[in-house]
Amino acid sequence: MPNIEPLTRVATVFAHWRINKPSRGTKIPNTLREQATSLLEHYSSSQICTALRISGSQFKQWCQVSNSAESITDFIELPNLPEVIKPNSPVKLELNLSNGDNIHIQGVVDVHFICALIGAMKS
Repeated sequence: MPNIEPLTRVATVFAHWRINKPSRGTKIPNTLREQATSLLEHYSSSQICTALRISGSQFKQWCQVSNSAESITDFIELPNLPEVIKPNSPVKLELNLSNGDNIHIQGVVDVHFICALIGAMKS
């Protein structure tokens, strides 16, 4: 199989997705967005936008999301907290992050844990 340059390969993947997407209003999947932003290492944004048939403002948004996602670590260290003396009421906590990730916590959770988690996410 011949070695296809990255821009051509990603443009082909975008074209295939457009032909096979479920409906007109379907958003471009994150995996395709990530492939597009990774092309910046070798191509200018105008070359990428032209080849992938996307707007410059759309691509700029993807790059901003990609940069903020790269700064997020997979592991958040939480401080040692004293054990809870009495059980708390059950809670349901749902966090929707700007990069599309979701965190769901449900059940009896120490309020100190939730405060530490929120504090760690802010930093």
